[in-house]
Amino acid sequence: MSDLHGAMPGIATGGEGYGYTEEEWLLKKNVRQFCEEFIDPRFRESFKAETADPLLKEFIKKFGDKGYLRINVPEELGGYGQRLTAQTIILEEVARVNGGLAIHTGENGGFALLLAIEVPAAFAKWGEALLSGELIIADAENSPEGQCNYSEHADIGRLEGDEWVLNGTKAFSSGASFCDVLMVTGLVDGDMHRWAMDAKNTPGLKITPAPEMGNSPMYGTIELNNVRVPKEFGAKTGTVINRKKVDAVPSGKGNAVGTAALSMGAMGAAFDKTVEYLKHRTTNFQPLASLGSIQYKLALMKCKIEASRSFLIAATRMIETNHKDAVLYASLAKAYICDTAREITSDCIQLWGCAGYNPDTGIERYLRDAVGFGIGVCTSEMQLATAAKYMGLPGAEFECV
Repeated sequence: MSDLHGAMPGIATGGEGYGYTEEEWLLKKNVRQFCEEFIDPRFRESFKAETADPLLKEFIKKFGDKGYLRINVPEELGGYGQRLTAQTIILEEVARVNGGLAIHTGENGGFALLLAIEVPAAFAKWGEALLSGELIIADAENSPEGQCNYSEHADIGRLEGDEWVLNGTKAFSSGASFCDVLMVTGLVDGDMHRWAMDAKNTPGLKITPAPEMGNSPMYGTIELNNVRVPKEFGAKTGTVINRKKVDAVPSGKGNAVGTAALSMGAMGAAFDKTVEYLKHRTTNFQPLASLGSIQYKLALMKCKIEASRSFLIAATRMIETNHKDAVLYASLAKAYICDTAREITSDCIQLWGCAGYNPDTGIERYLRDAVGFGIGVCTSEMQLATAAKYMGLPGAEFECV
């Protein structure tokens, strides 16, 4: 794949360091260039309900053509077998221009790989189309009772002969309004299962869009009314048994550092644009960036951003090497980085003044994205509660995804 090979030219916000390989720096540069050329000129279009979905489909197809959706899928499954770090690089760079697009960049490749592991029949049917960007996948995992509130989750499935029969409701499914393949996660006799189905042609499946919610107008509510799925298109995941989350394994925290990478993209882009704005915005004919108080503020913000990046890379490396403390550090990193992103993006709006609150500048979108990233894949509080368990603190038993 051409975007993964060749000499690494310098890039404005990078250089040598961070432990990235030459190929990873080149990947970062190429993804940023593609996003800036394709999405930046159309950023308002990407946030409007009537245009966001078609734009996302176009983006995912172009991303698939470049091979980015299969970046860390094993070679034997048609991927490039890169380490998790490459995926976090892609997520960060796409989140710099649109958080919703970034979510689905990760989902198409990540969920395709999940199908290959848990529901091979579904991967055999849709896997290559998902990795090429021809089809888009969405995940219906959140229950109205709360994602990790398993003790109150009702069973949604039962096996009848050669078919699963599903009944229930799932909320806050990103991409549900336009996906081609839908994954549904829920309990059967208290144990977690996952199913895959055709999102457009499955009888009994109803998807209601929620156009005003989230990072872009792409969420939806799922209703399952006697939905029948072939037996081979469903499987037990082993992540929840008897309505209790089992202890996580390092590889299971990839979604936590992935979401942290999304937050890195949001705050990094907001900060870079704010610095440039303050260099040109003047008071008494002097740039705002020349004021000592502003310089102190920007330097402190930069410090927090770089500390977050180091934390993200360290936690990602621990997952890649199956380190014994990977779950602890991934949970801490997700909480810290997402909270920092909310702080940084809010400060950026403040430094822009009224202009930062204007949708035309795009700055206020980064705060909205940062808030969403801090909630998704378990809130910061839930991640910290999980960290407390792995720190061995007395009475700490909570486990989140």
